[in-house]
Amino acid sequence: FNRMAEQLQTLIDSAVQSEKMASLGKLATTIAHEVRNPLASIKTGVQVVEENLRDEDQVKILRNVIAEIDRLNRVASDLLGFARPVPTQSETAPVGQIVERVRSLVERQAAKHAIRIRSEIDPNLKIRVDPNHMQQVLMNLVLNSIHAMPEGGELRFAARLEDHRVVIDVTDTGVG
Repeated sequence: FNRMAEQLQTLIDSAVQSEKMASLGKLATTIAHEVRNPLASIKTGVQVVEENLRDEDQVKILRNVIAEIDRLNRVASDLLGFARPVPTQSETAPVGQIVERVRSLVERQAAKHAIRIRSEIDPNLKIRVDPNHMQQVLMNLVLNSIHAMPEGGELRFAARLEDHRVVIDVTDTGVG
């Protein structure tokens, strides 16, 4: 009887913990969505103001604001990923195609910071990966690189086959 009572208590505790985690996940999702939407509007507004400024000190301040908005957006995205992890969808994809997608998304921002982007990737090199997740990883690295080069520089993508694995390098000439 005591053993059954202990097992029942363990099951109840486990059910309560599961319910708490489910509630926490729902709360995290709600908070992340509520934070990300205004951040997108704020960032757009700050970028419009930045483009029309001539005072370098004010431009630097707004670039810092944009960097912090991007950081908060990444935190919200991480929170969403924790709350509801997305299953991976592995497929064979050309590395160059994934890199080009990232490059096209950041080209304008890189140009604003006087950053040149180079890519040294064999067009035939393929990788088995979830292309969306890989794009997000590369995007995070690129955004970090852009922030590390406030005075401009060079961002370089390279990929190679090494011991039957694809190695992707993202390097920059920034600090750090």
